[in-house]
Amino acid sequence: MRKLTALAILSIFLTACNGNHPVPSEFSTLHSEVEYADSLNTLLDSNSIWTTFNKVKPYYLYLSSSDFDSSLADVYIHDLTWLDRYQRALGKWRGKYRMHTVQLDEALSRLDNLKHDIQYDLLESEQVSTYIEQERSVIQGMLDEISARGGEILYYSDGVDSMQTRLDSIFPNL
Repeated sequence: MRKLTALAILSIFLTACNGNHPVPSEFSTLHSEVEYADSLNTLLDSNSIWTTFNKVKPYYLYLSSSDFDSSLADVYIHDLTWLDRYQRALGKWRGKYRMHTVQLDEALSRLDNLKHDIQYDLLESEQVSTYIEQERSVIQGMLDEISARGGEILYYSDGVDSMQTRLDSIFPNL
């Protein structure tokens, strides 16, 4: 009788442990947000954005190291300012890119662990809700920063070809 009772309890326990509980929709939404942030971050891969900047880098180096030429005041004032802002945006992004890559990988790992804990009913629903809200706050901050920096970099990247053409016409020997 004891063995039968023990087997019944073990059977109930194993059934409860092996039963996959549904994952709340908030979790799925958060997971999608993390994947979106990761894809944006990947879009702004440091190598590709620096390759684009390299098209206008010779002009930036020339203008920033040469003496002011009043006949080219417009170039020095507007174009050099544009090039300098572009270069600074890239410099600020370089460190952030690496940091965000690591943070997003960690977030995806934590979400996989959370999904496991939810499916095997290892956490109370209040704990799950709290964790999701905390993680969402972190991800939203990262997503805002990636979007802001990315928008700035893409703005400048979109203008590289026209800037290169303009400066080629002014400085054909560079």
